Amino acid sequence: MGHSQLYRASDALISRQEKIESDWYHSLQTIFDLKPTITLYDLTNTYFEGPARKIPEAQRGRSKEKRSDGPLLMLALVLDNNGWVRRSKVFAGKVRENQTLAEMLESLAVPAEATVIMDCGITMEANLRWL
Repeated sequence: MGHSQLYRASDALISRQEKIESDWYHSLQTIFDLKPTITLYDLTNTYFEGPARKIPEAQRGRSKEKRSDGPLLMLALVLDNNGWVRRSKVFAGKVRENQTLAEMLESLAVPAEATVIMDCGITMEANLRWL
């Protein structure tokens, strides 16, 4: 299989990412009788060595590695209390961590009684009020 075929396959998968993740997690809940009571939410970023001109989300932002010389992508991951991935998302590099919480949790329909664990970059006063 050539690179072009692999890229096309990954494009097809990423266009269905939300449904794949949702269906996969629902299957896990059914098979293992999971009751998600804790949600762990964290972000990290990765940077490009080149200009990444063909990737609109690759933008200059605050790098955790203190790299201000290139564009970034912000990677978000939500796990349940068993360590299973519930959702992942790539945000533009200029997005601030505290601006992503509501979107990620609302897209998951996190139960109101769930305990949400997050790091200090997300725990802004507005997010705590929202929770």
